Amino acid sequence: MKNYRILVVDDDAIFLMLTEKFLEQINFNKYVQKFTNGKKVLDYLEENYSSDEHYIVLLDLNMPVMNGWEFLDTIKDKAFDDNLDVYIVTSSTDRSDIEKSKTYSIVKGYKSKPLGIKGLSEIKDEYLA
Repeated sequence: MKNYRILVVDDDAIFLMLTEKFLEQINFNKYVQKFTNGKKVLDYLEENYSSDEHYIVLLDLNMPVMNGWEFLDTIKDKAFDDNLDVYIVTSSTDRSDIEKSKTYSIVKGYKSKPLGIKGLSEIKDEYLA
């Protein structure tokens, strides 16, 4: 199994708590860290990034300070691409958001909220396949 860290980025405290619990239930919680906006996770990556780790980012789009799109625009110029997979997790079902997400090479999936155990299991299966 790969060394991985799951970075959950959402400004909704309930979503962060539930996601952490669901990850625990499906045994996909080795290293889970939570952030309330894109700037905080970007700062974390800039300070702690290791090429020995693989980062799975569960990213909300609508957040204060730095939203998901701003995070994606900023991260594409960094050297994290090979070790970073982003799954957008949002309540937006806007077709233009889904299409826009496909323009980012690091975005591996677009998941609608509520995510729940089923959605997280799908991510786990994709990642561990």
